[in-house]
Amino acid sequence: MTKRVLIDTDAKNEIDDQYAILRALGAPELKVEAITAAGYYDTNRKPRHTYIDGAERSYEEIVRVLDLMGMSGQMPVALGSSFPMTDKHTPKPSAAAELIIERHWM
Repeated sequence: MTKRVLIDTDAKNEIDDQYAILRALGAPELKVEAITAAGYYDTNRKPRHTYIDGAERSYEEIVRVLDLMGMSGQMPVALGSSFPMTDKHTPKPSAAAELIIERHWM
């Protein structure tokens, strides 16, 4: 029995996310239906980039990994919010949030 999976990743932040994407896509017990790009701050980078840069860099890295795997265009990839949540009651709209709602992953 396969399990539906959505991968939410800050893929450009550290190398472990690329391996996780590869592993999940190769796992016969998983059906990866989409990948969403999460934002992050890179405090070690000079000059320091913003959270929005992290989300966009993660999105580009996901697309690059799928391309290297020969899987370009085979599943939805959506950009997460450009800004972190200010509190647990105030959502931040994003393409990733819309995809999650559309696919009923809640």
